[in-house]
Amino acid sequence: MSNNITENEKLSDILTRPELKEHKREINFVEDSDGMQFSDMSLQGIAKMVGTWNAESMAEGLSYLSKKSKWENVFFDIWTEADIRQDSSKENTSLMAFTVKKKSKFVLICAGGGYASVASMVEGFPIAKRINELGYTAFVLKYRTGKHALAPNPLDDIAQAVRFILNNTERFNIDTKDYAVAGFSAGGHLAASFGLEHIGYQHYGLPKPGTMILAYPVITMTDKTHWDSRKNLLGEKNVHNQELINKYSIELNITSSYPPSFVWQCNQDNIVPLENTQMLVKRLKEENVPCAYEVFQSNAHGWGMGKGTDAEGWVDRAIDFWKDSFKPALEKDI
Repeated sequence: MSNNITENEKLSDILTRPELKEHKREINFVEDSDGMQFSDMSLQGIAKMVGTWNAESMAEGLSYLSKKSKWENVFFDIWTEADIRQDSSKENTSLMAFTVKKKSKFVLICAGGGYASVASMVEGFPIAKRINELGYTAFVLKYRTGKHALAPNPLDDIAQAVRFILNNTERFNIDTKDYAVAGFSAGGHLAASFGLEHIGYQHYGLPKPGTMILAYPVITMTDKTHWDSRKNLLGEKNVHNQELINKYSIELNITSSYPPSFVWQCNQDNIVPLENTQMLVKRLKEENVPCAYEVFQSNAHGWGMGKGTDAEGWVDRAIDFWKDSFKPALEKDI
């Protein structure tokens, strides 16, 4: 068998590779995704079925994960056995580390999936690969979703992931100052939530992120929300609870201390209304928070890396934006 995973390889075969078979739970998001069963389909078939996913990017990301797994420890438990005994749902989490040789800053990535699943094959591993190529360490988080997604569980998970990373700086050879948090779709809502003071980093007693990188994120829990994300996060009994809607609507809680943000979305996004990013960017500008905003002509949602689309190269631009945020003031003026 070739070391490289191909677009025509079945997901079931990928997940039974020796270096990956013990970590199917962390890699395969499909089981909790609307009953869809992709295991007997090739990556190419999955991409065609979904319509906006790129099989080449998925294959490259999984190949990268596979190769790194052969030579180093990639998979880490963020919760202790004692934590899991108290709450068994915490077992459904994992942190995957994509380190680089030199000491570097890091990006924590939260893939999307409507708080029903975590699509790391599309929005995690390929992104981590590119971030590594740009010289930075990346972590991909599998947070609680589906029946375990009820707030604040996903936020507890992202906070615990950051805490775990900060407690293992020597193991990962990282510089923790000005770390970035990236999120996609519902994972974008999770990432954006962590940037807020009242429910995010400050609430958990953790350092403020240096930058937020938000790709087609769910932002609001009001009427322009992605309904399934709201239902999964707040719970069916609380979908009309105004206090919770306000608490978890990012745009209603932005202050001038919110981290600089790189945001992008397609203008006719058919899953998450464009108003989500528009409301966010409006509030960021009102609070004078540095922001870059890119909008592309398409009805697509879930482009991930964006290979072969108008968004291609956005990861590089986001990392440039992040780098600019931690440049010394003197250097910025040159």
